[in-house]
Amino acid sequence: MLRAVAKDPDTEEVADEAQKGFGRGLGSSAGAGSRSQTVSVLGGGMTVTGDVTGDGELRIEGRVEGSVKTNGRVIVEASGQVEGGIEAGEVVASGKVSGKISAKGAVRLKKGCKVDADVQAAAVELEEGGILNGRIEMKSAG
Repeated sequence: MLRAVAKDPDTEEVADEAQKGFGRGLGSSAGAGSRSQTVSVLGGGMTVTGDVTGDGELRIEGRVEGSVKTNGRVIVEASGQVEGGIEAGEVVASGKVSGKISAKGAVRLKKGCKVDADVQAAAVELEEGGILNGRIEMKSAG
């Protein structure tokens, strides 16, 4: 298993992301040079049909039938589904994703995820128990 470690730019503290959780609350740092982000949540039981675009972090607990595009972090929770691809600063998937995933930074595929997509990113992490069916293309950050 690969483990990611995050450094909080405000306090310089290092915390294990598995314990800290990604974007737990407002003010999480999601992008390079960003200290405060808007966090949007698509709750469980919700379905969006069409493309989703915006800035900041997006946490998907429901279903998106279309593409997702943001400069911030996209988190697909275990209950979440995206059918149409993701383009973001960073992607963390614990649920289901189909379509292309493109990230300026890292793509983290967590235990239990099912990803049927080609992945293009500066870094890719796949935890034991995660499923990736697709190609990986590594590119430089930025």
